[in-house]
Amino acid sequence: MDRNSVQFNFTIGENISLFFNTIQVLSPKMIFQISAQLIENLDFAKQAGSDTFYFATTTLFEVVIALLISNNSAYAANILRQLNHFDFPQRETKLIIGRKFLNSLIDWQEPQNEQRILKIIDFLLDMGLTMQAKNFLQVYKTVREVKN
Repeated sequence: MDRNSVQFNFTIGENISLFFNTIQVLSPKMIFQISAQLIENLDFAKQAGSDTFYFATTTLFEVVIALLISNNSAYAANILRQLNHFDFPQRETKLIIGRKFLNSLIDWQEPQNEQRILKIIDFLLDMGLTMQAKNFLQVYKTVREVKN
Protein backbone atom coordinates (compact mmCIF):
# COMPACT_ATOMS: atom_id res chain seq x y z
CA MET A 1 0.00 0.00 0.00
CA ASP A 2 1.47 3.36 -0.96
CA ARG A 3 1.10 6.46 1.14
CA ASN A 4 -1.46 7.98 -1.24
CA SER A 5 -3.91 5.16 -0.63
CA VAL A 6 -4.04 5.38 3.15
CA GLN A 7 -7.61 5.16 4.36
CA PHE A 8 -8.99 6.71 7.49
CA ASN A 9 -11.79 4.67 8.97
CA PHE A 10 -13.13 6.36 12.05
CA THR A 11 -15.87 5.04 14.27
CA ILE A 12 -18.82 7.28 14.96
CA GLY A 13 -17.43 7.92 18.46
CA GLU A 14 -14.09 9.02 17.02
CA ASN A 15 -15.83 11.32 14.54
CA ILE A 16 -17.88 12.90 17.32
CA SER A 17 -14.76 13.28 19.45
CA LEU A 18 -12.91 14.94 16.58
CA PHE A 19 -15.81 17.33 16.03
CA PHE A 20 -16.10 18.07 19.76
CA ASN A 21 -12.41 18.97 19.93
CA THR A 22 -12.52 21.28 16.90
CA ILE A 23 -15.67 23.28 17.64
CA GLN A 24 -13.67 26.30 18.77
CA VAL A 25 -11.65 26.52 15.53
CA LEU A 26 -14.36 25.91 12.94
CA SER A 27 -16.47 28.61 11.34
CA PRO A 28 -20.08 28.89 12.55
CA LYS A 29 -21.33 27.78 9.12
CA MET A 30 -19.10 24.68 9.19
CA ILE A 31 -20.19 23.91 12.77
CA PHE A 32 -23.82 24.17 11.70
CA GLN A 33 -23.32 21.89 8.68
CA ILE A 34 -21.50 19.21 10.68
CA SER A 35 -24.11 19.46 13.44
CA ALA A 36 -26.90 18.95 10.91
CA GLN A 37 -25.17 15.77 9.70
CA LEU A 38 -24.71 14.58 13.27
CA ILE A 39 -28.39 15.20 14.03
CA GLU A 40 -29.36 13.24 10.91
CA ASN A 41 -27.32 10.33 12.28
CA LEU A 42 -28.34 10.63 15.93
CA ASP A 43 -30.47 7.49 15.66
CA PHE A 44 -27.38 5.65 14.41
CA ALA A 45 -25.46 7.01 17.41
CA LYS A 46 -28.25 5.67 19.64
CA GLN A 47 -27.87 2.23 18.04
CA ALA A 48 -24.11 2.40 18.68
CA GLY A 49 -24.88 2.54 22.41
CA SER A 50 -26.13 4.84 25.11
CA ASP A 51 -22.64 6.26 25.76
CA THR A 52 -22.25 7.25 22.10
CA PHE A 53 -25.72 8.80 22.03
CA TYR A 54 -25.00 10.72 25.24
CA PHE A 55 -21.66 11.98 23.87
CA ALA A 56 -23.25 13.00 20.56
CA THR A 57 -26.02 14.88 22.32
CA THR A 58 -23.74 16.67 24.77
CA THR A 59 -21.47 17.59 21.86
CA LEU A 60 -24.46 19.19 20.16
CA PHE A 61 -25.24 21.02 23.41
CA GLU A 62 -21.66 22.35 23.38
CA VAL A 63 -22.20 23.43 19.77
CA VAL A 64 -25.28 25.43 20.76
CA ILE A 65 -23.33 27.12 23.56
CA ALA A 66 -20.37 27.88 21.27
CA LEU A 67 -22.67 29.37 18.65
CA LEU A 68 -24.44 31.52 21.24
CA ILE A 69 -21.12 32.77 22.59
CA SER A 70 -19.93 33.59 19.07
CA ASN A 71 -23.17 35.55 18.56
CA ASN A 72 -24.64 33.13 16.02
CA SER A 73 -27.95 32.55 17.76
CA ALA A 74 -29.85 31.71 14.56
CA TYR A 75 -27.64 28.66 13.96
CA ALA A 76 -27.85 27.74 17.66
CA ALA A 77 -31.65 28.00 17.69
CA ASN A 78 -31.92 25.90 14.53
CA ILE A 79 -29.80 23.09 15.98
CA LEU A 80 -31.70 23.16 19.25
CA ARG A 81 -35.03 23.14 17.44
CA GLN A 82 -33.93 19.93 15.68
CA LEU A 83 -32.77 18.41 18.98
CA ASN A 84 -36.16 19.18 20.50
CA HIS A 85 -37.68 16.53 18.22
CA PHE A 86 -35.75 13.75 19.97
CA ASP A 87 -37.19 11.96 22.97
CA PHE A 88 -34.60 11.39 25.66
CA PRO A 89 -35.05 8.43 27.98
CA GLN A 90 -36.23 9.51 31.44
CA ARG A 91 -33.04 8.11 32.97
CA GLU A 92 -31.09 10.74 30.99
CA THR A 93 -32.10 13.59 33.29
CA LYS A 94 -28.91 15.54 32.55
CA LEU A 95 -29.81 15.62 28.87
CA ILE A 96 -33.40 16.61 29.63
CA ILE A 97 -32.35 19.40 32.01
CA GLY A 98 -29.54 20.51 29.69
CA ARG A 99 -31.90 20.84 26.75
CA LYS A 100 -34.43 22.71 28.91
CA PHE A 101 -31.68 25.10 30.01
CA LEU A 102 -30.53 25.73 26.42
CA ASN A 103 -34.12 26.34 25.30
CA SER A 104 -34.49 28.85 28.13
CA LEU A 105 -31.24 30.49 27.09
CA ILE A 106 -32.46 30.82 23.49
CA ASP A 107 -35.83 32.17 24.66
CA TRP A 108 -34.11 34.63 27.03
CA GLN A 109 -32.37 36.39 24.15
CA GLU A 110 -35.56 37.95 22.86
CA PRO A 111 -37.21 39.49 25.94
CA GLN A 112 -34.11 39.00 28.11
CA ASN A 113 -36.18 37.52 30.92
CA GLU A 114 -33.80 35.47 32.99
CA GLN A 115 -36.38 33.95 35.35
CA ARG A 116 -36.65 30.60 33.53
CA ILE A 117 -32.86 30.26 33.47
CA LEU A 118 -32.53 31.11 37.15
CA LYS A 119 -35.33 28.65 38.06
CA ILE A 120 -33.38 25.83 36.40
CA ILE A 121 -30.20 26.83 38.21
CA ASP A 122 -32.09 27.05 41.52
CA PHE A 123 -33.62 23.62 40.85
CA LEU A 124 -30.15 22.15 40.31
CA LEU A 125 -28.93 23.70 43.56
CA ASP A 126 -31.97 22.33 45.40
CA MET A 127 -31.18 18.88 44.00
CA GLY A 128 -27.58 19.14 45.23
CA LEU A 129 -26.16 19.35 41.72
CA THR A 130 -23.89 22.29 42.49
CA MET A 131 -21.33 21.62 39.73
CA GLN A 132 -24.05 21.49 37.08
CA ALA A 133 -25.61 24.67 38.52
CA LYS A 134 -22.23 26.44 38.45
CA ASN A 135 -21.65 25.33 34.86
CA PHE A 136 -25.07 26.54 33.75
CA LEU A 137 -24.58 29.84 35.57
CA GLN A 138 -21.19 30.32 33.89
CA VAL A 139 -22.67 29.60 30.45
CA TYR A 140 -25.50 32.06 31.12
CA LYS A 141 -23.10 34.78 32.28
CA THR A 142 -20.86 34.28 29.25
CA VAL A 143 -23.76 34.46 26.79
CA ARG A 144 -25.17 37.48 28.62
CA GLU A 145 -21.82 39.29 28.32
CA VAL A 146 -21.77 38.64 24.57
CA LYS A 147 -25.33 39.92 24.16
CA ASN A 148 -24.86 43.10 26.21
